[in-house]
Amino acid sequence: MLIYLMLLQSLAPNWETPQLFTALINANVKLQPVLKQIHPNEWKGAPASYQGLWQSAVKNNQALQTHAAAVAKTPENLAESLRLLEEVRDLNESMLQLSAGVRQYQNPSLADLIDGMLAEAKPARDAFSQRVLDLAAQREEQCGVADHEAQRCREQLSKQTKR
Repeated sequence: MLIYLMLLQSLAPNWETPQLFTALINANVKLQPVLKQIHPNEWKGAPASYQGLWQSAVKNNQALQTHAAAVAKTPENLAESLRLLEEVRDLNESMLQLSAGVRQYQNPSLADLIDGMLAEAKPARDAFSQRVLDLAAQREEQCGVADHEAQRCREQLSKQTKR
């Protein structure tokens, strides 16, 4: 019974979680108009890969918003949280690469804006990353407790069968 209560207690809702997902989503919503200002197809002498990178960033930004809203409904789902964390990191990396291209081929001021937005969103990304790490540690602890309890039960059953 104690084990069951410990598992229930560890699954108590984190009241900061909704704000965390809201911050992630808002950061991506703010990126949408900036992404519309990037025109890699007009960049003279730029590698063609910037066009694909930009298209991917636009698509991933929208998908990330949808996925974050879905994960916010089931924040204890470790697998989905890990997928979302990977999406967040991938988009951030894409935006950093796009910013470098924007700086060189389009408009340094727009690149500064992108860099500023990424810096502004960093606390939300870091907080979400920490939350996922904490969730993974929590799951690992729960598995350890469950394994310990199972071992105790096996030992008890083994002793009963020998009698």
